[in-house]
Amino acid sequence: MPGEVTFPELVATERLTMHRYNSVDAAGLLELVHRNRASLIQNFSQMAKGLSQGEDVKSFREEKAEQWETRRAFLLRYLAQSFKATNRTASSKKYCMGCAVR
Repeated sequence: MPGEVTFPELVATERLTMHRYNSVDAAGLLELVHRNRASLIQNFSQMAKGLSQGEDVKSFREEKAEQWETRRAFLLRYLAQSFKATNRTASSKKYCMGCAVR
């Protein structure tokens, strides 16, 4: 199909790994929303209020999987790795969520 939007299911570099959400990420997504709920409510109110239990996350993931398959939105989990400038050893990891919308 001409002009079809695609997005890779995995993107990895030395400092960043992004992948399509899967069932393994459910607990991390729930923890991420809990940890950032106050700031998420300002811009993503429906999601922040709607993701409070494991079953909510399952429904959310299923909805995003359907959007991925129909190429309407691409929700990714990413892990950013920061390094100490002196010896390039990993100093911290940050789990985040990102979305590209068509």
